[in-house]
Amino acid sequence: GRGLARDGLVAVGTPLAGIDVTLEPRPDLPDAPALGAVGVGVGVGVGEVVVSGTAVCGPPASPGGAPVPLGPVRTGDLAFWDDGRLVVCGRSKELIIVGGRNLVPAEVERIAQGVPGARPGRVVAFGRRSGLGTEEVVVVAEPASSPPGATGPPDAARPADVARAVQRRVHAELDVRPRVAVVAPGSVPKTSSGKLQRRLCGELLAGGGLDVLATA
Repeated sequence: GRGLARDGLVAVGTPLAGIDVTLEPRPDLPDAPALGAVGVGVGVGVGEVVVSGTAVCGPPASPGGAPVPLGPVRTGDLAFWDDGRLVVCGRSKELIIVGGRNLVPAEVERIAQGVPGARPGRVVAFGRRSGLGTEEVVVVAEPASSPPGATGPPDAARPADVARAVQRRVHAELDVRPRVAVVAPGSVPKTSSGKLQRRLCGELLAGGGLDVLATA
C-alpha cells in the first residue's frame, strides 16, 4: 500500500493487475549518494520508471475506434523499490549536472534540511546555469520557527547563519558548493498535494518573486 517510505519520500504502492512496472537502470546515478538520501543502502538502484500493460494506451487511430495499445512507456520519473512498493524520488529532467556528476535534488534537499534552523519539508534544490555557462546547485530554504505559544527565542538561527550552514553542510557531504537563499516562511511553492515545485521555485527566485532573507 501507500505510505511514508523514508525521509519524507512517499511509497506510491504496488502495480495494479495487468500493469508491469520496471526500472530502467541509470548507471549515471551512483547508488551511494542517491540512495543514501533515503536510507535504502548501497546496491539498490535508482532507475527510470517504465510502464507497460493492457491499460497503457494511446488515443484511437480514428474517431470511435479503440484505444491503441502502446509499448513500454518511459515516464521520466526516477524511483526505487522498497519492500515491493515503488518510491518515486525525482524526475530525470530535474537532475542537476555538475562537473559531469548527476545529483538528485532529493539528496541535496535531505542534506540541507538536516541543518539546524532549516525547516524540514520546505527546502528545494535545483540546477541553474551559472555566469560561466555551467550548471550550479541552488538551494532555497525556509527558516524553522518555534511552535505557537512557545516561550524564549525561536529555534531558528538568523537567516544568514542558516544560509551559510546549509552551504557548508552540502559542500562537506557532496563536494559541491551551492548557492543558498533563505526565504520568508511560506515562500517555497508546493502543489495542492504537497509536492515541492522545483521548477517554479527556480523561476520565482530568478524573477524576484521570493522574499529572500539571506543568501550565501
